[in-house]
Amino acid sequence: MKILKSERVFQSRWVSVWEVLYSKIANKKNSWFVVSRKDKPMFKTGIKKADAVVMVPFHKDKEAWVLVKEYRVPVNDYEYHFPAGLVDEGETPQAAAIREMKEETGLDVIRTLKPSPVIFSGAGLTDESVRMMPVVCTGEFNLAGQEDSESIQPFYLKPEDIPKFLQDENKIFGAKCFLVLNGIMRSAFGGPLFGKET
Repeated sequence: MKILKSERVFQSRWVSVWEVLYSKIANKKNSWFVVSRKDKPMFKTGIKKADAVVMVPFHKDKEAWVLVKEYRVPVNDYEYHFPAGLVDEGETPQAAAIREMKEETGLDVIRTLKPSPVIFSGAGLTDESVRMMPVVCTGEFNLAGQEDSESIQPFYLKPEDIPKFLQDENKIFGAKCFLVLNGIMRSAFGGPLFGKET
């Protein structure tokens, strides 16, 4: 594959849309649209740098996972997922995790664990990437740090409540959150809910 040309066709504060012309074989051009948060998208630079961090928080005192219910405009509904946020310029993923946990939930991160490699969840549409960051936190919920445009409701999920939670087909789950919780099911309860033979 070879990228022949690209042009930014839309720009806003948070994202750009690019039209990319590429070829697989000589004399045949294909077009693709790419959404990017980066000023210089990955298809131009080749640099794998996480745009955001997704925390996988465990509350030490409550002995529970911390999740959020957040309104998402594209689905016009609430999505259940782990707290997450953008990594600011010059900020480490660890510093972003500590800051975002405080802003979104009011909780204090007391320990960060080794983050995941840079991962992509929608590479057919966007070069947006994240690092998953396991953290241990403490404190009480406080929503004062949320932005006016956000509708985020943090809550605790006890390990024993994960099976019932994941079986609710009326909920919209973030993919990363669903897969992590399903993995917890596998290790803690002897098998996943998803991927089981029916």
